[in-house]
Amino acid sequence: MEVFIPFAAFVEVAGVLTRLASSSLAREVVVSLRTSENYHIVYEEEIRDHAIKIALEVGSSGFDTYFIAVAKMFNAMLIADDEPMVGSALDLAFKDRVFDVVYMIAVFGELLNKEKALLEVRRVLKNNGILAIGWILFDSDYPRIRTVIVWYGKIGPKLVDKHDHVLHHLFVFRK
Repeated sequence: MEVFIPFAAFVEVAGVLTRLASSSLAREVVVSLRTSENYHIVYEEEIRDHAIKIALEVGSSGFDTYFIAVAKMFNAMLIADDEPMVGSALDLAFKDRVFDVVYMIAVFGELLNKEKALLEVRRVLKNNGILAIGWILFDSDYPRIRTVIVWYGKIGPKLVDKHDHVLHHLFVFRK
């Protein structure tokens, strides 16, 4: 399973961690993410035309535009807490069981009703589908991973894989 990340995300991570912690910590996290085999980095030259098209279509800007463009380029689902980006994670505008994979990268902690969002993800995932939840550890909005495992386990899927680093995690669940 590949996780697609626009290079702009690394710029965002570097800036936020420098403000919240230190530039040395930010550098360590960015290097770790860039050298991880778990992520497919989508560089500016690959995405710029798609990002401009998205900005002109929906009026998004900056960081959001890159994530929308990556999702569209790779036919992946993008879940956001920001209605104008794609749609609410609490009421996904898709039929039941339509996606093989759902990525929630750096968004889960921002959702106000995490359990309802997980129920929606379960609804739109095909049988045997995969949910990947990823985050940077310094984000105080994220619940403990044990809590997420319990929440998601209540509705059926099981934790099947995880990629840990001292500063970021990626957890993979299968329906």
